[in-house]
Amino acid sequence: MNKNFSIETFVREHHRLSAESALINSSAVIASNDFDFSDYLSFLAPPKNAADVKKYVAANPAIELREIISVHQPIECKNLINTGIIDSVEKQYLSDFDFHLLNFYFDVRPKHNFKLQSVAVAAKFNDFFVPELRPRVISYFPTPELFRECQNVSGKVIVSGGKGFQFINEREYDEKKHKTSDVDFIYDYNATRKSVFAAQTGSGFFFKFFVGENSLDTQTFRVRAILLRPRGVKKILMNANFMVNEFPIEYNYVTELPVEESKF
Repeated sequence: MNKNFSIETFVREHHRLSAESALINSSAVIASNDFDFSDYLSFLAPPKNAADVKKYVAANPAIELREIISVHQPIECKNLINTGIIDSVEKQYLSDFDFHLLNFYFDVRPKHNFKLQSVAVAAKFNDFFVPELRPRVISYFPTPELFRECQNVSGKVIVSGGKGFQFINEREYDEKKHKTSDVDFIYDYNATRKSVFAAQTGSGFFFKFFVGENSLDTQTFRVRAILLRPRGVKKILMNANFMVNEFPIEYNYVTELPVEESKF
């Protein structure tokens, strides 16, 4: 699996994507009230009368998406082999791949009279590399099943490189029973969501969170994924796109994830 790739190409693409991201960020705006189809038509054909235009702009002040979305930094990307707990799946692929746990958190802040209904994030890793040099998403959390029955979820997230994520309800969790020899990490997880849609896309993932009652509080969203990284790849460039509510204007976020080599 060790294949050569050009560092110069990586650096050039990294700066190109960063420049594109900065350009998008500087002009990405949404309206501060809830949009429906009639609002969108009004956006396409604003009032012709100057006084009406001023009223429309005053009633719908622009918001930069980077003022609403805040990614927790530095992004955590832990090496699951270096925990010293190696399960049967990790052992099978250890010579060619490293296993990483990505903890990706972001906030959606209140702004003016903006009401959050949903937020989506789609991420890709080393998207400009050939497929065999891209980290693969082999497991992700949370899953849609988690919020099917209720809006309030509380429990433990059990992480294992080969087995992925397992959620145990707070009432059912038993420390002696569930803390097995294959467990790398155990996290507390508490969230209130109306529903969640999630999927892995090969070298990326997609999450869409639907929130319940409109709130003026800052809301934190947590995404976890296990990345299978070819050992020949020493850099992971993450490109994440956000979409707030259903308005089709995106916020682009580009960063380089810290890569910690395993000591096996």
